[in-house]
Amino acid sequence: MEAKHVITLALGTAAAALAIAWAVREVRLDSRARRYPLMRGPLSAGLFVTALLPFAALVPALYAIFTLEFVPRGSPGMFVAMLAWVSAATLASIIALITRRSRREALGWLTLVDDDTLRIERDGESLTVKLRPASVRLYFLVDGPQYAQFELRDGEVTAHLWGMLAIRDFKLVTEGYNVPARGLMVGGSTRALCELLAPYVTRD
Repeated sequence: MEAKHVITLALGTAAAALAIAWAVREVRLDSRARRYPLMRGPLSAGLFVTALLPFAALVPALYAIFTLEFVPRGSPGMFVAMLAWVSAATLASIIALITRRSRREALGWLTLVDDDTLRIERDGESLTVKLRPASVRLYFLVDGPQYAQFELRDGEVTAHLWGMLAIRDFKLVTEGYNVPARGLMVGGSTRALCELLAPYVTRD
């Protein structure tokens, strides 16, 4: 194994580590503030183009790696290592870029004020929802079970949001009712939101 192969492995591993650290930082910016960007839908044109940027950079990088033999031929171990750091760096970069773009394109924000209070901000207006037992319902959307409608009631006020649901949170959904999406989409993972809502969810 030549020096250039060692340098390529070291630089690639460092790039993957930096990309992962970048993605973690971007995701934590909102999670620490306990807030979510509210989007019109899961994938705008801007988000789609942003997601393609790492792939656009990946093509010339792979071409250079193989053309200049920065990965030695006939070395399965080095090839697998290269695939590992390339995949990690690409995926982490996509997560970081999409998270940043979602923040820029947000039409509003959902903030978890405390364990029983949410604040929804949109168009310069703010709505605070106080959670109470049996005040929350989740329904699967007609577009597919990976998305859920969140219906939050506070007296005469009802807030509607929707978002992607993790399989472990399917147990919160009222079955037998598939509804169209209403309101804005909660950007990113809704796991922390579901943990907050779980004590107030009713399926009756």
